[in-house]
Amino acid sequence: MTPRIRKAAALASTVVVLGGAGIGVANAADTSSSSTASTSRPDRGDRGPGLRTAELATIAKTLGVTTTQLQAAVDAAKPAKPTGTRADRGADRAAEIATALGVETAKVRTILEANRPARPTGAKPTGTTADAAKAGARPAGAPGRGGPRGGVRADDTTLIAALAKGLSLDEATVKTALAKVAAAHEAEHAERDTARYAAIAKTLGLEAADVQKAFEAARPARPTT
Repeated sequence: MTPRIRKAAALASTVVVLGGAGIGVANAADTSSSSTASTSRPDRGDRGPGLRTAELATIAKTLGVTTTQLQAAVDAAKPAKPTGTRADRGADRAAEIATALGVETAKVRTILEANRPARPTGAKPTGTTADAAKAGARPAGAPGRGGPRGGVRADDTTLIAALAKGLSLDEATVKTALAKVAAAHEAEHAERDTARYAAIAKTLGLEAADVQKAFEAARPARPTT
């Protein structure tokens, strides 16, 4: 091999080595970035609003139990999954409003259907607990935050007007009826949450009032708007 050929071969080897090193550095950087992104995500777990990892730890500390004990108690307090055909929530709401107004359910449902908010572009319907959890909904195991669950909501102004017009009623009457429906839902869910606090307390050997207080203190403040 002539000196010129040996020099060219050495140069080619150097390029290969440097190229391989560059790829290795790039791969290492990508791996590091992925790892950092993964570890920097907040650990919410599958506990829903009010029972994220940090909040679970706070509640456990307040109650003097371990997070494992608390999670086990919460899991044990979950209500049994309903069997059979899933209820039509739209039909239920129409019936509740119709009863509160003293009118036919079919008329109310027609107005509700006509004034249903449009689904955002790209949104997909959700029909499972897992889907609801991904969307930020509260899972069945954890007591809720409260707030309107039926009836008057912040965006019901248009619906109130539509119901009043469609049923030949004044808006004040419709608003009162929706508020009545909302209050009934609040009472129902408050009763359900109280039962869950009691079940969690029983499992942990604590007072239900202390458990409820710890849960409520650990929840983030609800937005005012």
